[in-house]
Amino acid sequence: MTAPQLPRYRRALAQTLGCAAFLSVPLMAQTDGASPQPIAQVEAHIPGGVRGADVSAARVVELAESYGLDVAELQAILLRDDDIVVSPENRLAFVDRGLHAPHTENENSGRTAPPPGVPTSEAFLLHSRPGSEKTIYLDFNGHHSVDNFWEHDIVFPAYDTDGDDTNFSEGELSDIIAWWRFVSEDFAPFDVNITTQDPGLDAILRTDGSDTEYGTRCLMTQYTDGFGEGTGGIAFLFAFGLDSDNPAFVFNKSINAGSMSASHEVGHNLGLFHDGLDDSSYHPGTGSGDTSWGPIMGAPFSSNLVQWSNGDYSGSTTTEDDLDIIISSPNNLTWLADDHGDTAGTASAMTPDTSCPAEFSATAEGMLADRFDLDAHSFVHHGGVVDFEARPLEPGGNLDISMELFDANDVSLATVNPSEDLNALLSIDLAPGEYRIVLEGVGKPGEYSDYSTIGQYTLTAAGDTSGLIALIGDGLAGTAGLTPDITVIGSTCAGDAVSLQLSNAKANSAAFLLVATAELGVPFKGGVLTPDITGPSAVLNKLTDGAGATNVDTTWPVGLPSGASIYFQYWVTDAGGPVGFSSSQGLSMTQP
Repeated sequence: MTAPQLPRYRRALAQTLGCAAFLSVPLMAQTDGASPQPIAQVEAHIPGGVRGADVSAARVVELAESYGLDVAELQAILLRDDDIVVSPENRLAFVDRGLHAPHTENENSGRTAPPPGVPTSEAFLLHSRPGSEKTIYLDFNGHHSVDNFWEHDIVFPAYDTDGDDTNFSEGELSDIIAWWRFVSEDFAPFDVNITTQDPGLDAILRTDGSDTEYGTRCLMTQYTDGFGEGTGGIAFLFAFGLDSDNPAFVFNKSINAGSMSASHEVGHNLGLFHDGLDDSSYHPGTGSGDTSWGPIMGAPFSSNLVQWSNGDYSGSTTTEDDLDIIISSPNNLTWLADDHGDTAGTASAMTPDTSCPAEFSATAEGMLADRFDLDAHSFVHHGGVVDFEARPLEPGGNLDISMELFDANDVSLATVNPSEDLNALLSIDLAPGEYRIVLEGVGKPGEYSDYSTIGQYTLTAAGDTSGLIALIGDGLAGTAGLTPDITVIGSTCAGDAVSLQLSNAKANSAAFLLVATAELGVPFKGGVLTPDITGPSAVLNKLTDGAGATNVDTTWPVGLPSGASIYFQYWVTDAGGPVGFSSSQGLSMTQP
């Protein structure tokens, strides 16, 4: 097994540190020609391993050639990052002492129930994208690590937070589900399956250049035989899809620190170095509250929003493009296809709630896959106040969402992007019509950019039903100045009983209920002709009683599409009205 031969695609760190900084750093030299003595802690993790700062000039050149890096670039990284170790076989590994989260070795998270919708009985059956050719196996079961780059023979125990590594408690199973959700969201834009079910070695190993099904194992375990002590995790660089099983190890335990460490160590397997801040190799996170932020390849354990990074923040130690490296050779992960269009013409219709009694309610789910992705969702509303909520995946979302509302003429009605909240909430009074909501991932000026505000979201719209049944236009007065009234009892729920009531009309007169699927809306003799009876329509004959009232009883149709309307209007024979008739206002009833 040899170190992977990799193409050169990294940006030179000179973009961050300046070319002069590289040229001023001399190559590390061994004046006596002897190899440096391994540090004791490094020796415990990687037998014969040497910390990067102690690597000889000749080995730096050899490593740079093997990994496709510039010599000066690699040397600057080795000098800066004390947690990089070079194995005797000249492989780069990360012994992440700076990732260690103290006081979490045997700390139970306190969760007593799994995240919503996932029973603990399914903790070891989870797949984020079954069928994908690429796999990240979150191994909580324990593993015999042998015959690999680690040069050890150790049986690592199963994940344990309660002192019993022979059984999984309900709390531990809940933790596993939560870890899976967090890590799955970190990799959600890519075609890769995050699973807790053992996929077998064929899904991890890449046997030759034609093998397209491969991945990596990330082992959640405890310090064993001294391996891992004092670290949050350990991993080899570019260990994704090799011909041997070289697990990444995670020793942190709490849900936040542990799941973040899993994505971090897998990031090393995919070829990512650390994202530091100023003099620290690990960015500790910045800000507070919902918009507190940090890079996955740092150690921002107290941050709420944790993302991949390209180092475009103040004080960055690297300009490494995480997303580009993840999808590049030899990893070859691919972006998922865009799930929703960006414009009015390509917007996805929101799914209406057709339950009864009906209220206006519509939902959508999706994913913003990159910084340039916009997701547009259309809906029809029939008047009244609507409350919109766009939220990242909970828990563990990677999105800061901006929401903009447009009308049918593509006029922007409102934009919501709260500076201290990742969610976008809007309440607005809308006239009847067609509308479009556009979602976008955004940054927070001075804190983080929109580089990696990507991931899954849910969008909901909810309002009252006052706009589903509405009076339209004006009626015509008849004898004694009486204008007939039309009212409805019932709702627009499929199959619901509907009674069209007429009152205040001339007594003992012929009444005609006009019914149509389109609105005419033509002014006539001071009133408005509402239903368009030149198209699909019906005229129902009734007779008013001695009080000038009558009704037509029916049921609301089954199978009407959302937004479809039916229009009604009573016309009554009345010599005192224009052209011998009086009429009610028009009435519209609309399918939610």
